[in-house]
Amino acid sequence: MLRRFFIISILIFIDFLSNAQPVKLSGTIYDAVTRSPLAFVSVSIKGSNNGTVTDIDGHFSLASLSHKTVLLISYIGYKPKEYIVEENKISAISIPLERSASQMENVVVTAGENPAYRIIRLLQRNKKKNDPESQPSFKYNAYTIAALAAGARFWNMNSSDTSKQKKQSVEKLVQKTKDTSGDKLSMELAKRFRENYLLLTESYTERIFRFPKQTKETVLATKVSGIKSAAFGITGGDFQPFGFYKDYLLMNTESFVSPVADGSISMYKFRLTETLVHEHDTTFIISFEPRPGKNFDGLKGVLYINSDGYAIENVIASAADETGMIFTFRLQQKYEKVKGKWFPLQLNTTLSQKDLATDSVMLYWDSRCYISNVMFDKTFLRKDFSDVQLEYHSLAGRRSDTTWNIMRADTLNQKSKSTYETFEMLPPKFKNTIENANKAIRILSIEGIPWGKIDIPFKYIISGINKYESFRIGAGLQTNPSFSKWFSLGGFGGYGLRDKAWKYGGNFILNIDQRTNTTFRFDYSRDITEPGNVDYFVRNGSVFSNQSLRNFLRSRMDSVEQF
Repeated sequence: MLRRFFIISILIFIDFLSNAQPVKLSGTIYDAVTRSPLAFVSVSIKGSNNGTVTDIDGHFSLASLSHKTVLLISYIGYKPKEYIVEENKISAISIPLERSASQMENVVVTAGENPAYRIIRLLQRNKKKNDPESQPSFKYNAYTIAALAAGARFWNMNSSDTSKQKKQSVEKLVQKTKDTSGDKLSMELAKRFRENYLLLTESYTERIFRFPKQTKETVLATKVSGIKSAAFGITGGDFQPFGFYKDYLLMNTESFVSPVADGSISMYKFRLTETLVHEHDTTFIISFEPRPGKNFDGLKGVLYINSDGYAIENVIASAADETGMIFTFRLQQKYEKVKGKWFPLQLNTTLSQKDLATDSVMLYWDSRCYISNVMFDKTFLRKDFSDVQLEYHSLAGRRSDTTWNIMRADTLNQKSKSTYETFEMLPPKFKNTIENANKAIRILSIEGIPWGKIDIPFKYIISGINKYESFRIGAGLQTNPSFSKWFSLGGFGGYGLRDKAWKYGGNFILNIDQRTNTTFRFDYSRDITEPGNVDYFVRNGSVFSNQSLRNFLRSRMDSVEQF
């Protein structure tokens, strides 16, 4: 009897130890329908103020949890959820949240003034200290991955609008393709493009900044699905502004009044929805939207403000009124303390093109930017900057897979890998079309046709098309950096069919600084020019400018010899 009691006591004691042992829990929270990760979801411990928020990829972690701890999970626009910690070991879990169209928002109510106002005023008071672009200087690297995807409206826009066809599954659509075409490869490609992305691009950049507005970003690597050596790339700055502290935020060429601008309390309605107490600081979660009756382009969303310096910790924002907007957006930013200063480390943007007739999404860009290797107070000289704010490294489009594995913030997910694989499956004629488009972008960027170590500038081709000459038979050439990066030689010659006269000239250019386009140049030309139209200062102007359009209509000319 005593022995049995002893064994039972040991079992109870072991069970007690297992229940009392702290647990470290990590996991991901995602949308139950789209399965997209949800950023900045509040995860708190029931019965206390302790908790955390998910990062921009929906990840979270909590330490020192006891067995059977209940987690309260809440997110604006979604049904609240409780999760019971079952395991007494380090665990990785996935928790789905369901949308709730009619969810009532939690609001912290206290006597007197709205508590959110005090926090917003403290945030505004500390803007200059916390705004990253108020720092004397900084330097960082950024990895950006952006995917172009299609909504259901894109795939169904050529089909009938009957409810039955609207609900057709991907499998039925693929089967329809198979029945009509009989082409297995086309069927497989159609299925893959529906399940994955239409386009995927990655970039790795280095940015330097010196207060107040000197900036330069260099694309060290760029990768585009279907292109062997991309001549272009997309950076995080193409999708959203860097930092959220400006009075006006420019999105899709439209300017929105920021909720953190001075005086925003009279324009925006703020609500303190939740308070998360951490070991050393507190996070205040405040929702915002324009006040009723206010007429301005505003935003709606959620601010996560940390009591340590009253700085922005996270932010979610979108246009408050999307009526009539073809392109809508949703941006997310996550800040962390880096060497004692708050700095954005993750930027996420979704840009959607809508079909206004049906209020449905046609196409959308989903981009994620991860910032690393942040350095402050590095000395930059004026010569490190120029009017050129975005540059491309000569090897940017030709980086190896090994290099990309080092540059990426994380490994590619299966959907991204499958997108690259899909483009590799394309028939040769489609691959050639994509490569030709890439070459066309390069041609437009240099405003000439590359031919080995020389280029044929557009300006020599179109300069003789006007009412005075009718057409000029001739050509012009200019050596490019493949010939020499230190100097360039060029010349042109041609004969006008209508005026029956020769035009010719040449140049020698010594490259002092290629990045700033600083050169020593000698020119000679025997050509024609429109009376009163001096082109000396626009000699290197774009052939796509209004001046080029005017040149086609010129009918009066002077013969001019220039040195």
